[in-house]
Amino acid sequence: LQNAERVAYDRGMAEGEQAAFGRIEARLAAATESLGYVLRDAAREQKTEIARIETQAAGLVMLCLNKMFPLCSTLTGTKEIEALIREAFTQALDEPRIVVRCAAGLRDMLEPRVAESAAAAGYEGRLSVIGAPDLPETDCRVEWAAGGISRDVGAFLAATETAIRQAFPAVEVPEAPQPAAPLPAETAPETFAPESKAPEAPETDIPVETGTVESGTAECSPAESGPTEGVKEIKE
Repeated sequence: LQNAERVAYDRGMAEGEQAAFGRIEARLAAATESLGYVLRDAAREQKTEIARIETQAAGLVMLCLNKMFPLCSTLTGTKEIEALIREAFTQALDEPRIVVRCAAGLRDMLEPRVAESAAAAGYEGRLSVIGAPDLPETDCRVEWAAGGISRDVGAFLAATETAIRQAFPAVEVPEAPQPAAPLPAETAPETFAPESKAPEAPETDIPVETGTVESGTAECSPAESGPTEGVKEIKE
């Protein structure tokens, strides 16, 4: 009788342990499956969030370019344009004539600098500095018979925006923040406007040692050999 009880006891313990292990394994399987769903959803949400952040960052880049690039170009003055002109002389040193087209307001300022760059490069051909009404102060074109180079800020910004939109089709450029409303007159702090300086008179003496510099506002072709109508020719 005791042996029968022990056998029954051992059999019950084994069956109980087996049932417990079965329940534990079932719970582990369910937890593993649930964890897989959670990780899959988390990965999907993370991917969506990363795409949203990248799109917002691309929009901020476009906003910064559109707002800050023209301002930075204005602050640097004509340095970029002068560098473009020096590069043109390295490419077209043997050309008989080079035409520099810039904004009409920069013509008088650029004439002596173009002449200096020509003398430094050893250029002996004819130079024409023409003020083009359609060019902004950030742009410049240097042309010669066999080609030319240019600085076009608008085209650069458009190409950059196109590349960003191709990479991030859903990008949206955020609106620039509006300036804060001025304080009431009774509480507005006292401000002092900076003193304005009178503009310096443009240089009229254009030293040209190796060639001839022409200036004007009329259109002309780089391939022409004679003075263009409406272009003032200044010879040494």
